[in-house]
Amino acid sequence: MEAKDILTLGLKQLQEKKARTALTVLMVVIGVAAIVALTSQTAGTTASIKNSLESLGPTSILVTPSSGTVFTTATEAEIEGLPNVSDVIPIVSGSGTLNVNGENYSVSIYGVPSNDLKALLGTSSYLYQGSNYSDNVTPDALVGYSIAFSSSTDPTLQTVAVDDIGALTTSSTGSEGKGGSSSSSKVSIPIVGVLQEHSSSLVDVDSGLVVSQGFAEVLLHKTSFNELVVQANSATNVSAVVSMLDIVFGDSARVTDTQQLASTITSITSSTSDLYIIIAAISLLVAAIGIMNVMMMSVSERVHDIGIFKSIGFESRDVLLIFLLQAIIIGAVGGIIGVGAGVGASYAVSSAGGLHSTPTAGAPTAFSSSSSFRGGGGFSGAGGGGAEVFTGAPGGGGFVTSTASASASSTSSTTTTVEPVFTASVVIEALVIAVIISIIAGIYPAWRASKMQPVDALRIL
Repeated sequence: MEAKDILTLGLKQLQEKKARTALTVLMVVIGVAAIVALTSQTAGTTASIKNSLESLGPTSILVTPSSGTVFTTATEAEIEGLPNVSDVIPIVSGSGTLNVNGENYSVSIYGVPSNDLKALLGTSSYLYQGSNYSDNVTPDALVGYSIAFSSSTDPTLQTVAVDDIGALTTSSTGSEGKGGSSSSSKVSIPIVGVLQEHSSSLVDVDSGLVVSQGFAEVLLHKTSFNELVVQANSATNVSAVVSMLDIVFGDSARVTDTQQLASTITSITSSTSDLYIIIAAISLLVAAIGIMNVMMMSVSERVHDIGIFKSIGFESRDVLLIFLLQAIIIGAVGGIIGVGAGVGASYAVSSAGGLHSTPTAGAPTAFSSSSSFRGGGGFSGAGGGGAEVFTGAPGGGGFVTSTASASASSTSSTTTTVEPVFTASVVIEALVIAVIISIIAGIYPAWRASKMQPVDALRIL
């Protein structure tokens, strides 16, 4: 029997039961779309985070204190004296509420030496407008891009600009963060500059306020650093610097370079991707059961036709191919539509806002990237790796007023969009899996049909 005749007969039977065929194809579409959408989103997340880490430079090393450890200027000087270390960037961080032009913004506060912003943000053109702050206790600040352009209706509308005067409110707890009286501090702070959008940096400057280190220490009542960013003099010496820091600090600090972060993230996202594939495979298993059910019904409905086919000279192989071809068509059509649906779903998720980070209370994490990877287990400064925030007596300067109040922490959240990544291997594998599962599901009904005896089949009308 010619191949085109087998194809014609197979298609004819599927067309006669359009609704049933469409529902069966839909089950395959759901499974394939799930595989494509979930794997592309995971790959996009991994690529986004890797790009963020790469933008930080291959020589960046994060050093965060463990519980009971204090990072001071002496610690900074000690690290700067180590071999192959080119620079050390101290960061003091906290959180507060900024009121500008009658609007309140929950902001992350970062105290960084002005000369270190270029290295920290990975670019020399980090200012959108205005000028940098001075390295003293003067209350000048750079505001993040997401704060300056915070309008939900018009992204081009600038709500906070240079020369605006904001009222910054922060809260702190006595007894060095271990309980005691709570107080709030409020200070009038001029906006001297607006930062460029930095979706990837060691600190979440987009939704933050960057000030001088001295001002941050006075404002946040801190005498220690939340973390230190160590710059090796070359990428080849990063491992040597990391080893030296491990020797110097031991268990009193967590030392992590960007390559380690990338490796950890890749491992996590790989495990997540495997989980997603298992979930999607369950959908395809359900589709396979549906295909088998449909094929069994098709065979039972075509028993008399099978008898006619065999009586006029059709071989068992021909009957097998007719019914098996139906399963292949269902799998192929469902796979192709499913790939398109998966691609569309991935872009729809990205257009709708991508992955959303959860609100974080209190001091912000130190590491932030476009995949919303939050420093945990030692990757963050104020909140990770068991790090403890040590506060000291309120500093001078004459511009901070403190009043007793209930303890409160400002909250902030960031929304990031992950661009899905599609690879030819994922698309091909999804199509092949759909077809293979369809064949497996349809092979028994097709075999059963091919083994029918013409005499017995013709008896059934």
